[in-house]
Amino acid sequence: GPFWNVEDWSRSTSGGGGGGGGGGAAPDVRVEVSAEQATAPPVGGQIVWHITVSDHAGAQSAFGVYADLTLPTGFTVTNTYSDRGSGCAAAAPGLVCNLDWISPTAPGHVTIWGTVGKAGPQTLSVHVRHQYQEGNPADDTASLTLQPTAPLTPPAQPAPAKLVKPV
Repeated sequence: GPFWNVEDWSRSTSGGGGGGGGGGAAPDVRVEVSAEQATAPPVGGQIVWHITVSDHAGAQSAFGVYADLTLPTGFTVTNTYSDRGSGCAAAAPGLVCNLDWISPTAPGHVTIWGTVGKAGPQTLSVHVRHQYQEGNPADDTASLTLQPTAPLTPPAQPAPAKLVKPV
């Protein structure tokens, strides 16, 4: 028919011995981090972090997938949720989340709720690892920093004019 699948196309266009075949690609996981807050809340405020671990289309599934989270300094985790694997457990310097396996059609999602314990920028870093050779290590780590809102500084008032008495 008029529709070619990638494997047929690569077989018909690779000149002798090339190609490597579809579906044979190593797992190629990537991680993305987002937050429900646009800026870092003050101490005691809540941040909800969202982590998505996915596998690029055409890659093999990744097994034994773990996301290692480095939490902001002073951040207290109040709840975690994961839609794959056994979930998250405390592990220095933050959490380790077991996502079991990830495939191009079955990504994993982790949500972390917690409270700010130290004023200033809040950075969450995530590194994803699995038991096989990784196809592209460059996108296995992600981080997001929420900056505090700039304090509102009142506009500078002109100095009051000094009355100078003639001598």
